[in-house]
Amino acid sequence: MAHERKKLDPGSLDTLKTARNLYENEGATEALERIQELFERVDHPAIRRFYCRLLVHFGRDDEAKNILTPVIRQIYQPGFWELGLVNVGISKVVWSPKYKFMYFPVPKCGSTSVKNVFRILEGDANRGEGVHDIIDPLYRWMDRKNVRAKVPRAWRFAIVRDPMVRVRSYFRGNIEARDALVKAARGRDSYYSLSTRPTYDEFLDNFDAYRRVFITVRQHVMPLCDYLGTDPGLFHWLGSLEQMGGLMSELATRSGAAIPNVNEMRSPAGEVVTSSKEDVVRQLYGKDYQHYGRWF
Repeated sequence: MAHERKKLDPGSLDTLKTARNLYENEGATEALERIQELFERVDHPAIRRFYCRLLVHFGRDDEAKNILTPVIRQIYQPGFWELGLVNVGISKVVWSPKYKFMYFPVPKCGSTSVKNVFRILEGDANRGEGVHDIIDPLYRWMDRKNVRAKVPRAWRFAIVRDPMVRVRSYFRGNIEARDALVKAARGRDSYYSLSTRPTYDEFLDNFDAYRRVFITVRQHVMPLCDYLGTDPGLFHWLGSLEQMGGLMSELATRSGAAIPNVNEMRSPAGEVVTSSKEDVVRQLYGKDYQHYGRWF
């Protein structure tokens, strides 16, 4: 994807920075007013992206999609949540030209481990959780409808997981164990009236609000279909997290390389969190169960 290199004029850049600062300090309404006024005068991908972010905060996803879709193929490093929002069939993949492996990552489905395997196969070291913090040269943005023709020799694979198990894993592993929301809110106990250390029931009761306010929540609990599309036939290998051992054996056979035992970002041991409140949230993942349920 091409990077829009046109620079913002200093005045517009200052307004954008001011709006971002307002938003970070819980001034979303004023930030939206500033960015709307700026967008009426200046059209730039950076402005569109932040305008989109603010619209999502207020639950105006359809408007956000209309703002972002025209530039999604030109912006630099689109986020998973942005690709999921516009839903134009683009997936962010990890592609190894050397081994012809193409991996479609989904958070809370072993992605940290698999990305580290790719780094090791390329001669790098295991980066642990830090693998998500680098701009990996193996990342590509692929149009799913054209990927077969564009990269015909690619061996495509993905790992899937029951959506509610993903939600539980995110809550236990990221919110409880790693204070993901506290960090996202820069140490605050609450952010836009949401606790940054919620109970599981509180998280489920306010699931939509948490997804709107915290992009880290949105990206980790987005439906599988937002990452993978709705055609399981796209993949040469598709399986559950419990089948990762078989996947690693397949990668070793195909690459002729030794695959290390890598298991990153495991949720804390102990009783699995469940709640009767999951029934409402589960309804958001109907397409996931329809298209990928047989692999859970």
